[in-house]
Amino acid sequence: MELFINIIYALPVYQAFTLMLLLLLRWFASDGKHLLLMVVFQFIATVYFLFNFLYATHSFESIGLIYPFILPLILLFAPLFYLYLKAVSTPGFHFSKKHCYHVLPSIIYLLLNLPFMLADPAEKLKYVSQIQTNTESETLHLYFSIVYISGIYLVLNLQIVYYFFRSVRIFRKHQEYIDNHYSYTENISLGWFKVIAFSFFFFLVANQMLYFSGIGNNFYSPAIYNISMLVITLLVAYFSLMQKELKPSVSLPEKHLTNRIESEISESLTNESDVTSAGIQAENLLEINSSGKYAGSALQEEQKSRIIYGLTTLMEREKAFTNASLSLDDVALKLNTNTKYISQVINEHFGRNFYHFVNFYRIEEAKRLMLEEENLKYSIYGIAQMVGFGSKSSFNAAFRKFTGLTPTGFISNTQTKS
Repeated sequence: MELFINIIYALPVYQAFTLMLLLLLRWFASDGKHLLLMVVFQFIATVYFLFNFLYATHSFESIGLIYPFILPLILLFAPLFYLYLKAVSTPGFHFSKKHCYHVLPSIIYLLLNLPFMLADPAEKLKYVSQIQTNTESETLHLYFSIVYISGIYLVLNLQIVYYFFRSVRIFRKHQEYIDNHYSYTENISLGWFKVIAFSFFFFLVANQMLYFSGIGNNFYSPAIYNISMLVITLLVAYFSLMQKELKPSVSLPEKHLTNRIESEISESLTNESDVTSAGIQAENLLEINSSGKYAGSALQEEQKSRIIYGLTTLMEREKAFTNASLSLDDVALKLNTNTKYISQVINEHFGRNFYHFVNFYRIEEAKRLMLEEENLKYSIYGIAQMVGFGSKSSFNAAFRKFTGLTPTGFISNTQTKS
């Protein structure tokens, strides 16, 4: 039984250390800031799990060596996870001095643990092994207890609440950003944030319960706790390996507008028959609402009309939407303008964000392809790839949004009517 308990406590140590090495190798290859933060996160998890393992095996002398650093490391979990989310949601993220204040609680408690570092080895052993102390050492041991309890039950709980709400704000801003800059969400969306946030805060809550419930005295508790830790650290590492950092947006000068294709658009404006039925009629090009968040924009009406026509040309004639990784930056470069103006025109004129703007054309093309007999040999996922979707799930979600039906339901309805 004792061997089984020891193995259960050893597994999280092994897994966290292995994941740290994998993340470190990936960081060396890609130099992603979020990967470096997750390397540190997994390192701290390794030390924390090692601390639990040492307690389970009653290795009190070893515990005395690392005890002063455990609480400061625990107080780094929430800030590191927050900074990780910041790194993956901020284009061109860089560390700065303002990020240093996140480690202040950890530094403070490291300093508060200096008396423990300077204490006699015998006193350290008595404290960590919870041996009854004599009168002389009672005051010192009381100080150690106050420091530890205040950190675990007060500061850590305040961190949980504070960083949870800050993380929710990051999630919302990030979702809005990718909706306005990307035509896909694979490996850049923070949809996994809910899973990770729940798992991470469950980790912290479970850690609190460890001290309240006397987890070491129950056979099932160590198994449930450590299996939970295995799953959580694995999930965190997996999504970290899959996640991509956002690149800074292209920012061309405001005066540098559509010069490259201006002559082509001017010529096309005289021939409206080139635009498909889904296109924009010339007399409607200038009907753009300039109120709201773009009220102070320097974009002129004539420039807006040319961007509108350029967008329509890219989507309907060049079928730019078939590029599965199409971004607002790509479109800005093709039209030789900046992302701010492209986003403004898409939001105001088409009433959509960039993600839905591109996916609308993808779904229209998918509907056309599914109705053609020569495409019956292709699977639904094959059609999805042809029109620019990177996954079947994103295709199904977009198809349902614009048609109210699943792709299979659309095909069935079409066959029934015919």
